[in-house]
Formats: sequence, structure tokens, C-alpha cells
Amino acid sequence: MDLNGDGDLLDSVRLYRPNTTQTHRLGLTSSLIYKFADNQSVRLAYTWDRARHRQTGEVGFIKTDGTFYPEDVFGGKGAGYGGRPVNLPDGTVLRRRDRASIALLNQVAGEYRGKFFDDKFLVNLGLRAPYFTRHLHNFCYQQNTFNAYCTTQIGTPVAGTNDGTGRPLVTFPASALNTSAALQYGQPRAFDRKYDKVLPNVAVSYNITPDLQVYASYAETLSAPRTDDLYDQVLIDPGPEIAHAYDTGIRYEAGQFMAAGSLWFNNFSNRIERVLDEAAGIAFLRQRR
Repeated sequence: MDLNGDGDLLDSVRLYRPNTTQTHRLGLTSSLIYKFADNQSVRLAYTWDRARHRQTGEVGFIKTDGTFYPEDVFGGKGAGYGGRPVNLPDGTVLRRRDRASIALLNQVAGEYRGKFFDDKFLVNLGLRAPYFTRHLHNFCYQQNTFNAYCTTQIGTPVAGTNDGTGRPLVTFPASALNTSAALQYGQPRAFDRKYDKVLPNVAVSYNITPDLQVYASYAETLSAPRTDDLYDQVLIDPGPEIAHAYDTGIRYEAGQFMAAGSLWFNNFSNRIERVLDEAAGIAFLRQRR
């Protein structure tokens, strides 16, 4: 297509290709505390969090004043942003990705707190139950976590492959955007991921003197995979990261002097890490069981 309007298709035109994420997030945190004795209480808490992520990458034009700056930092996002989109002959807009995600958290937690032996000994017992849900919708063909091919073309199925939904991976003829016909893509799709677990925690402390305290704690935590890590050529579910955290130490505070020492140990299962591929210039998910 004629991008610069000079009436021919002989030119190479520099374009700007951003990654744009728009997030709308709402949250609610509430708790009800009941103190049934002077030194003991219980608490019931509920947390709700909903985030809608719209991840796009509408290609935009570069300014013609010689600065090589984009017309708008959001590229061709559209009305209200200032950048012109690159409209294609098939009626779509040239873009590098196009997906919508909803991350939803519902969590219930309970806690007991008590002080004993003239308030020298403190015990805190807790239990929380997070329930994460990811609603994911990809409108483009996906090569890997970061590279998509947004087109109205119909790909050619690759026999013997599965994109994680029971459908085959596809290929496209080589073109300016897809330089290799050997590249395989997962098809556009919508899917859900859910993660939940009951997580205990306990903490105790004892004041040996008014200035000297020893303490210890244990807690289990759950970390759900990032939304980006769930989009890939072949859909996978890496599962949540679970951690068992142990901590113990001693504190001393008198007047303006304070000192503390601690020992801690974290035991991870299904550890989720971000790894940088320097040659490709992208970061991706890696797991350690």
C-alpha cells in the first residue's frame, strides 16, 4: 500500500511500533475485628481486585520534520491520542499485538491475635484463601509470548500439531511482515486460568526485657503467573509459584540505639523467573521445580 501518498509503492517508509498497555483497576479491602478479651481478638477479612488489561500495539507514523520522533508515543492508538493509525487494505489497522485480559482476585482471610504472660508473649495465627482467575483473549496469531502476527489471513494448518486448544498450529506465506514461511503460530483464542490455595501463617514474639525481643514466623504464599506469561504459541499453564518462608531473629531498642539480627529461609516450588535473551532482546518465563 502507498504509505506516504506519493502515488507509488516504490518507497520504504519508517514507522513507529509501540507496546501499549491500558489498565483499569478496581479494588476493595475490608475487615471485621472482634475483641473478645482484653488481650485477644479475631479478624475476618475479604479482598476483591479486578484489573482489565488491554494490550495493543497500533503502528503509527514518524514525524516528517526530521526529528524521527513518532507523531504520538501511543502510535496509531486512535481518537484522542493524536497519532494516525496505519489503515490496511482489508479494513484493519496495522498492529503488533491485540489482546484483552481480566485478572480477578477474591480472597478471604482469618486471623487470631493474642497476648499472654503480662503481654510479653504475642501469638498471631492466620489463614487466607486467595482465588485468582485470569480471563484471556488473544485476537492475533501468536508466535511466542511477545511476537504476534495480526492479520485477517487464514493460516495453513500444520499436521500433527496442537496449539493447546485442540486446534493445529498454522503457517503463512512469506511476506514483508512474516519473513519466513516456516514460522508456526497459535491461532486466536479465548481461555481461562484459575489458581487457588489455602495458605497458613503463624508469628510469635517474646519480650525478654522491655528493650529486647525475639521472634519467629512462618508463612505460605502463592504468586500467580503474569498475564504475559500465559500467552504463547502453544498454550501452557505454568501453575502458581508457592513459597514457604521461615524467619527468626532478635531485636534490641533502647533510646536512640537500635540493633537487630535475623535468619531467614525461603523454599520455593515451581519458581517463576524472568530471563533475558540478550541476542533476541526479549525476556521470557523460566520455571524451576
